[in-house]
Amino acid sequence: MKKINENHEILKLDFDFKNRDLLKKILKKRLSVLRILGIDVLSCFVFETCKGYHVYLKINGNFSYIEIIALQALLGSDYKREAFNLKRFRSGLGKEWNILFEKKFDENGKKIYEEKELKDLSNEIFLLFKKKCENNEI
Repeated sequence: MKKINENHEILKLDFDFKNRDLLKKILKKRLSVLRILGIDVLSCFVFETCKGYHVYLKINGNFSYIEIIALQALLGSDYKREAFNLKRFRSGLGKEWNILFEKKFDENGKKIYEEKELKDLSNEIFLLFKKKCENNEI
């Protein structure tokens, strides 16, 4: 199985709802998955989209593409997106299988949305993980 990077990976999570408290609640519970596996979150970036949120987690370690898909699914990323990621990976697309669109356009080429970074929410979620690690919570 191919490895993506020798030092770290980027998990790309897609949530199709707009409720900051629910996002924090889900990730607070799901981040235990990383703790169980001994994976640290090195940074976190949350972006608002037209339908919800994109969450980018930089984690330590070296993982296969299949492991990345599994981690994203375990952390609550949209199950259909992860099914399509698996399908794209299995079809041999190489690095192009794990995508989140930063911008979307209509059929006329007009931009209909662009991600907007939510720095405060990024920090809150990052601190949730750090707090769980410091307290040895699972």
